[in-house]
Amino acid sequence: QGRYGDNMDVTLDARAIPLSLAALANPALNLSGTAAASARITGTPAAPAGRYEVTVSRFTSPEIARAGVGPYDMRATGTLEGGRAGVNATISGPALSGVAITGSVPVSQGAMDLAARGTISLAIANTLLSTSGARASGNAVLDVRLRGTYDAPSAGGTVRISNGRYEDAPNGVTIERIEALLTGTDRSVTLTSFRAATPNGGSIQAQGNVALDPGAGFPGRIEATLTNANLVNSEMIRFVTDGRVTVAGAFLTRPTISGQINVRALDVNLPDRLPGGSAANINVRHVNLPPGVTPAMPRPRGGRAVGSAGGFILGLDLTVAAPNRIFVRGMGMEAEMGGTLQIQSG
Repeated sequence: QGRYGDNMDVTLDARAIPLSLAALANPALNLSGTAAASARITGTPAAPAGRYEVTVSRFTSPEIARAGVGPYDMRATGTLEGGRAGVNATISGPALSGVAITGSVPVSQGAMDLAARGTISLAIANTLLSTSGARASGNAVLDVRLRGTYDAPSAGGTVRISNGRYEDAPNGVTIERIEALLTGTDRSVTLTSFRAATPNGGSIQAQGNVALDPGAGFPGRIEATLTNANLVNSEMIRFVTDGRVTVAGAFLTRPTISGQINVRALDVNLPDRLPGGSAANINVRHVNLPPGVTPAMPRPRGGRAVGSAGGFILGLDLTVAAPNRIFVRGMGMEAEMGGTLQIQSG
């Protein structure tokens, strides 16, 4: 209510507005929660002045619920002055701590100047990970800035992960004491540092860069160094290794994994009976068949070639060295093996 014209004096007071009303404008939107807003605007249309407050309670959607996060509460306050709108917003909800957005945006012409800071618990991913029995913990601290105009925004900032842990108990994988720093701009994301430990005291370190260029398939290069890393430790397999591995190229379309893996220990303990039912479920491919021998399951004819144009192609150039450090036990076997394996793609 109020007066609108060359000299404005308008007051807004809206309460308990269902967010489900957004479906009237776009049926694809299926939002839940309520919103409330209050404002008083004075001045002229070209130079408005005043203050506002917007509150959103229990905001969620089916997509957010399926990800196992939310609902969220949001509150934003600010003033209108000098052709700019101040922003002081907070977001709270499961796995969020102290998340705030501050700064200002232009009412019409000009540049944005916004900062987002806060802490997100890595446990936010556990609902998605739970399908495989894995879990994550630790914190990610955000410090992100958004500048530039609406037509040409420029983003940058850091994400710092501390006290991280990833555990996949069914497969015997545990990576702990994860510390990482990611630095981003509107053109690239740099993994400035990554350090983690394995349960036996081994370590994993990595660094690299990925360009934010979808047209080029997100080209980049990430290098990882493994030192006495106990990557798998389950009842069936214990795998400890050193090595240097590089992933480079267009990550979205044609990356190449290269480097050398030096196996320190690979112990395979075969159970008397393997789970999963009949051996008929095992997909066996016959290679180097002698002349005149027909495979039991011929390859289907007319199938599309692997790596056809426009698809994802993974290149490999790996050397795996294991000098007499592979032991296979069980099912009546007691075998020691070793050697060097070169894995290369065509």
